[in-house]
Amino acid sequence: MKRFGVVALFVAAAFSLAAAFPGAAATPRGFEGNWQGTDPDGSTVTLSIRLERGSEGRAFQMMGFDDRGSCCFDEPVRGRGVGVSWDAETMEATLVWWGLRSSDHIFYPVNTTFLYNPDTDTLTDGLVEYHRVRPDGG
Repeated sequence: MKRFGVVALFVAAAFSLAAAFPGAAATPRGFEGNWQGTDPDGSTVTLSIRLERGSEGRAFQMMGFDDRGSCCFDEPVRGRGVGVSWDAETMEATLVWWGLRSSDHIFYPVNTTFLYNPDTDTLTDGLVEYHRVRPDGG
């Protein structure tokens, strides 16, 4: 009976904390990580998404690489940007992509919405479905 009382007290405290901080359970940490997908043009796109410290889990730094960016004459491109998440499954992002070989210095800004699916652990921007790339290669 004593064990039941301790467990009940712990569960009650957890519910009290969840009620006091309703956003804490829905922190959009699922966006964090390394992602890879195939662009409609057949190129491979990788994204690295990192949580911005001090943002309460809502702002992210983003870096990307596309091995054949159609925005820049099919040459390799890099991208940098920021994302803001309003819930655990939606992130609005702005990225700027630029060619790595061209002397034209083309900068291509993109505004997009990323949707995270926790059931499949995938990320999509409406064109590319990204799969998480784990450090162990899995």
